[in-house]
Amino acid sequence: MLKNLFVFTPVVISSACALFFMEVLARKPNIDFSEAALGTQNTSRFAVRDDTVIHAQKIEDFPKLISGFKNRNLRNAVLWLGNSQLHAINSADADAETAAAKAHDSLKKDGFDLIAVSYPNANLQEHLVTLAYMQNQMPEIKFVILPLVFDDFRESSIRDEVKPLLRDISVARKLKSLQCCEPLITSLLYDNSSPPSDPLNREVQSPKTSQEKSEHYLNQILEKNWPLWAAREKARGLFFVQLYRLRNTIFGITPQTKRSVIKPLYEANKNALNGILELAQHDDIRVISYIAPLRTDIEPPYVPAEYALFKNEVRNLCSKFQNASFFDFERIVPAEYWGLKNNTSLKASQEIDFMHFMEPGHRRLANAIIEVFRSMDLENIR
Repeated sequence: MLKNLFVFTPVVISSACALFFMEVLARKPNIDFSEAALGTQNTSRFAVRDDTVIHAQKIEDFPKLISGFKNRNLRNAVLWLGNSQLHAINSADADAETAAAKAHDSLKKDGFDLIAVSYPNANLQEHLVTLAYMQNQMPEIKFVILPLVFDDFRESSIRDEVKPLLRDISVARKLKSLQCCEPLITSLLYDNSSPPSDPLNREVQSPKTSQEKSEHYLNQILEKNWPLWAAREKARGLFFVQLYRLRNTIFGITPQTKRSVIKPLYEANKNALNGILELAQHDDIRVISYIAPLRTDIEPPYVPAEYALFKNEVRNLCSKFQNASFFDFERIVPAEYWGLKNNTSLKASQEIDFMHFMEPGHRRLANAIIEVFRSMDLENIR
């Protein structure tokens, strides 16, 4: 009998360790794992004007973003989409602001109301879905500003936080109307919907099963009465962060390690760019696309031939649409305005940051966008 009990010893020990780990986590403040990659050197800033958000990351903030625009009554909207480069400032002072905030203030004088939406590691498929939603909510959109980041062409699918947009009937209809990328749209609508069915064929969500109802009820009770249960997501998140760092340490992966293109993901995002351009052209929206700033004083983590091909392909794709402009802002942020970030391995030192820059870099990016607007014939748009 005693021998049989020893069989359960590893289970008991591991369970006790897990409970202790979760107990520690339960006493810690909430951890935003979507921002974990930014590190302590980068600060996320989402600008507010007159107590109203003008830059959002979460779709829960979209109603405030839209209502704020309506209340300002400038009629001509500019939507700037982006990744963390748009909302993160390296070595930020207390009053430092992003390029989106600076461009908003300047363009407002010309009668344009700039708002921004950015997600960490955003891919072009997510930008496509976001644009489809915002077009339906804000027919006043006259411009879309779209950064083209080589890293983002390695990202795939729609994150859980953005998936609810795909269940909006008007978004599904708009995406279905596209001619350029039918396989991609079918994949987005079917693979990312929950439950997996065509949003156009249902107006009401499928009723929850008895199992789903009971699990939801039990989860609510446990989260309310047992801090350890509420900490399970933090535990999972920290586990994967440490696993990511361990992988990088074992394989010697650093920010300068060359990362080759993942062809299927690259093609999916290129098709999504095509969809964005087609969607904008259909609604007579001008697209200002640009190669995102990149730290160039140190060799970047791209295979040179692949990066050159990327720039050439997106430039050629934009040239096929009369409503699209293409700019190369790769080198507009000098080396002194880039910084460091937390190490993504288990080593103690900091790492080079190829994505995020200081406030002067944001000022330069904002000035580049403002200069583009000033070079256009805006009288025919207002």
